Amino acid sequence: MTEHQFDLMRRQMILEVVAETVFLTQKLGRAALNARVIEVMSKIPRHEFVPVELRPYAYLNRPLPVGCGKTIRGVKPAN
Repeated sequence: MTEHQFDLMRRQMILEVVAETVFLTQKLGRAALNARVIEVMSKIPRHEFVPVELRPYAYLNRPLPVGCGKTIRGVKPAN
C-alpha cells in the first residue's frame, strides 16, 4: 500500500471516530473530541506500529496485535 492510501484510510478512521462521538453525545456528555486529539490522530502513522501483514487493517477502529502480547487500541471515547 502507498502512503497516500494510508493517509486516506487514516482520514476515514478519524471521520468514523468523530461520527461515533457525536452518536454517543448523551452517554459521553460531550459532542466532540478535543481538537488537539483529532490533530494528533491525523498525524500518527498507525500503520507503522503494526506488523506488515496487518497494515491494511491499521486504520480500523479496533485493537490490533503489535507483538509481545500487546495491542494497538482502537479509539474508544472515555465514559
